Amino acid sequence: ARALAITDHGTVAGWWSFAKAAKKYGIKPIYGVEAYIGKHHLIMLAKNNVGLQTISLMVTESNKNLDVAGKNVYPRMSKEMVERFLGEGTEGHGNVILTSACIGGVLAGLALDKEKAQKELAKLNDKLERAEDAKRIFDGLSKKFELASEALAQAKVQSKPTGFKKRERAINMRPDGPEKEEALKALHEEQDRASQILAMLPELSQDKKKLQKQLTACRKELMPEDKLQALREEKKKWDGVNIDNASLEELMRKEAMDYDRIAGHGNFYIELQYHNDPREKLWMPVLDKIAHELNIPVIAANDEHMPRKEDVEARKYLNSLRYITFNWEAPSASDKELYFKSDAALSDMLMQCIGNQEHVTEAMENIGHVIDECNAEFTARQAYPKFEPSW
Repeated sequence: ARALAITDHGTVAGWWSFAKAAKKYGIKPIYGVEAYIGKHHLIMLAKNNVGLQTISLMVTESNKNLDVAGKNVYPRMSKEMVERFLGEGTEGHGNVILTSACIGGVLAGLALDKEKAQKELAKLNDKLERAEDAKRIFDGLSKKFELASEALAQAKVQSKPTGFKKRERAINMRPDGPEKEEALKALHEEQDRASQILAMLPELSQDKKKLQKQLTACRKELMPEDKLQALREEKKKWDGVNIDNASLEELMRKEAMDYDRIAGHGNFYIELQYHNDPREKLWMPVLDKIAHELNIPVIAANDEHMPRKEDVEARKYLNSLRYITFNWEAPSASDKELYFKSDAALSDMLMQCIGNQEHVTEAMENIGHVIDECNAEFTARQAYPKFEPSW
C-alpha cells in the first residue's frame, strides 16, 4: 500500500508510533480518528496540519465527556461539537475529511437505532403488560376483599338476632290461633337462619383472610406509579426511533446533507462496506443511492481488525480477554471479513452488496483521491505551556 490511515476509536494516542513506523517502511501516513458522535461513529482524516490540530483539539475535548458503559469508557463528541470545530467559518472547515464509517456510523447507525428500538420496545411492552396485569389482578382482588369484608360484617350482625327469648314470650302470651302460630313460625325461621349464618362465619372469615394474603402478595408485584410512568416515557422515546423504512431513509438523507455542509462539499464521503452482514446488504445500497442523489462522493471501505483472514480466531481470543468472557463463540461470517483486504477482494465484496460496477469503481477510485488530499505531517517537537508571571 502506498498509504495507510490510522483511525483508532476515540483516541489519537497511536499517532506518534504510527508516524515512526510509516517513515521506517516508506508508507504515506494519514492521521485520523474514528470518533464517537453520541452512539454513532464518524471517521475524521486530517488533510493538513490545520486539520491535524483540529482533530487533536476535538479528541481532547471529547475526553471531558466520558461515557462509562460497563468496563468500557467512551470519549463522546456530539454533532454540535463537530459543527463548532469544522463548520463553515471555523479554522477546521475544509481541512478535515469526514466519512460516514461502518454499519454503526452516523448514517447506517440510524438503522441500528431502529433495530435496537424494536428490541427495547419488546422488553418495555412485556414489562408494561405484566405491570398492567398485576394492577388488574390487584384491583379485582381489592373489590373481592371489600365485598368479603362487607359480607362478614353483615353475617356477624345477622347471626345474633336481638331479644329472641323476650319476643318468643311475648308471642306466647297471645291468644291461640293462626296468627300466633304464624308469628312463632317466623321467629323460629329467623332463629334457624341466624344459626346457619353463625355456622358460616368461620368460612367467611377464612375467605377474607385468604383474600388478604393474596392482596399482600399481589401488592408486592405492583409497580409504583412513578416507575410505571417512567416506563411509559421510555416507551414513547423508543417509539420515536422505531420509524418506518421510508422515514428512516429520509433521516439518513438529512444527516448526510448536514455532514456534507459541515465539512464543506467534497470533504464528506459516504462509506460503502460489506462484511457478509445482512444489515449492510439491506442498507449500504440505500446509502449508495442517497450519495448519488445528493452528489456526495462514495468511498470503499472495510473494517480492519486483523492483518489476515486466518487471524480471525486469534482476534476472538483477544476479545475474550478484553471483555473477560469465557463462553467461546465461533467466528461469524462477518467476523471473518474484518481483515486487511486487497483492492480486488474489497471490490468483489462490494459488488456482492451494491451490485453496480460503476458505483463500486467510483468508490474504489475515491480511496486514491483521499490519499492525495491528506498531507498532514506529524512531527516531534517540544511545546511547553506559557505562564505570565503575576508579579
